Amino acid sequence: MKPTKEETATKSAREDTVVKPAKDQPNISQIRAILANKSLDGFNSEVRSLILKYGADRLSEIDPSNYPALLEDAKALGKERKEEKGEGEKGGETKGEKEGEKSNETKGEKEKEGGETK
Repeated sequence: MKPTKEETATKSAREDTVVKPAKDQPNISQIRAILANKSLDGFNSEVRSLILKYGADRLSEIDPSNYPALLEDAKALGKERKEEKGEGEKGGETKGEKEGEKSNETKGEKEKEGGETK
């Protein structure tokens, strides 16, 4: 069945009114992923404060026009802590460096002491 002129006009009008997000505009999925990672990194209260800062109780309630600013704020979480610790861009110790501090004995040193080795 062929659409009438009226149906075709209505369809065209709907297509014209659809607002497409800008390519640079972040979407809620991107923001949710970043905020989830920040929460896992120990910034739960800071993430909660950001959501409240933008006038919402939940991320889904934030006006999409605020997404770019929210994204910038979210990315900034944790930078202050790194700068306070003097880590900057270098980052902290690696797991191997931390473990190396725990035991400096080598296999040979353990054998000299009469300890068992695996």
